[in-house]
Amino acid sequence: MKNGITILSKDEIVETNRFFDSGRTINDSLDFLEAKIRAKKLAGDLKKNLAAIAAIYWYDIITNHPFVDGNKRTAVEVMLNFLYTNNFRINCGLNALVYASLKIANKDVAYEKMVEWLFNKLEVRL
Repeated sequence: MKNGITILSKDEIVETNRFFDSGRTINDSLDFLEAKIRAKKLAGDLKKNLAAIAAIYWYDIITNHPFVDGNKRTAVEVMLNFLYTNNFRINCGLNALVYASLKIANKDVAYEKMVEWLFNKLEVRL
């Protein structure tokens, strides 16, 4: 837990990927991902912090390609699970998530834009 925010473990991320593939990692980027999130300097705004961390999960799993297969699907599920665990949800359809994931994979969108996009779509989960 970081500033009241529950962070997903490397094992939880690998388990999510097992649903789509075998959960076999091909590099050490998940260790770096966890360290990057734990080192993230957080401001006082919970929603902004959640958007920033969710974007790290989403962006880094797609761009660093830690798994043999299922990286985009895993990234979306991990990001949604992170938000759900912290009592938030994203208000958009599956098509928007697929489109944004493809934009990330093609390097057509910067991390900062994904944080902004997520921030604007986040809602408290009731």
